[in-house]
Amino acid sequence: MVADNFDEIEVIKGPSALMYGRAAGYGGYINVTMKTPSRNPVDTVLFGAGTADYWHGMTDYGQALGANKDFQYRVVLSYENSNYPSRNYDYNKVYMVAPSIAYDISAKTRLVVRFEYIHSNQSWTPSQLDQNGKLIRAFSSNEAESDMGNLDIDRITQATLTTQLSENWSLRLNSLLQQMGNNWKYTYGMGDVAPLGQPKQFYTLLPNQRVYTQKSWYGDATLDWKEDDLGHGISNDIFFNANVGNFDESIKVLANSFLGSTTPGPNPLID
Repeated sequence: MVADNFDEIEVIKGPSALMYGRAAGYGGYINVTMKTPSRNPVDTVLFGAGTADYWHGMTDYGQALGANKDFQYRVVLSYENSNYPSRNYDYNKVYMVAPSIAYDISAKTRLVVRFEYIHSNQSWTPSQLDQNGKLIRAFSSNEAESDMGNLDIDRITQATLTTQLSENWSLRLNSLLQQMGNNWKYTYGMGDVAPLGQPKQFYTLLPNQRVYTQKSWYGDATLDWKEDDLGHGISNDIFFNANVGNFDESIKVLANSFLGSTTPGPNPLID
C-alpha cells in the first residue's frame, strides 16, 4: 500500500475504539480512506528531491462529467526512488497507478469502483558502500544472486454501493479483490563492516529466496438505522462480512559460506 493514494487517516485512541466492536482493539483504531472521485475534484502535482538519490513525484487528477456531474473519475500516479546505505529498505523503486470511477445512480444511490496497481523493488537487508563510496545492493556469496531484494506486485479491485433506503435506513455493499505476488531475495549476515577504505570484515551469509502469491476476496454488507431520538448521530448497524483467500509459498536457501565481502565464492543452491 502506497500513502499517495490515502485520502484521510482517522485515529481513535484508547478504549473509545470499542464503539466499533471488539475487533477494533483496546489500544486504538486507525481507519484509512482511499482516494475516490468527487463532484468537485482538486488536481494536485507534487515533486520532492533530496540526498541519497531520493526523489518522489505524485499526480492526482480527476473530472466530473455530464450535465449533472453524475459520472466522475480520478487517476493517481506516483513514483519514488531512493538509496540509503546501511539501512533496511536502503534501495527503493516504487511506482503506483490507481484509477477510480464513480457514478451517482440517483440522488440517494452511488457506485464507486477503484483499482490499484503497486510495483515495488526494494532491498531487504542493509547494504554497504564499496571503496568508491557506491552503494552495494547485494552482499551475497553467489554471483548469480546479485539482484538481492524484494520484488512485490500488488493488484486491488474494489467496488462499493451505498444507498439511502429511507430517512432512517441506509445500506452499504462492499467487495474487494486483492492479488499479491512477491519474489524476495535477502541475506542473513554475521559480522561488522569495517570503516570505508579499511579491509572488509568476514561474514557468514545465508542467502534466501522466498516466492509467494496470495489471492483473497473480501465482502461485507452493512444495514444502518439512525435514531436521532436517542441522541444526535446515534445509529445501529447490522453487519455481515465474508473472506476467502489462497496462499502459496516456496522457499529456496543458499548454503552457508564464510567469505570476505570483496572476494565472494561459489555457493551451491539448496531447494
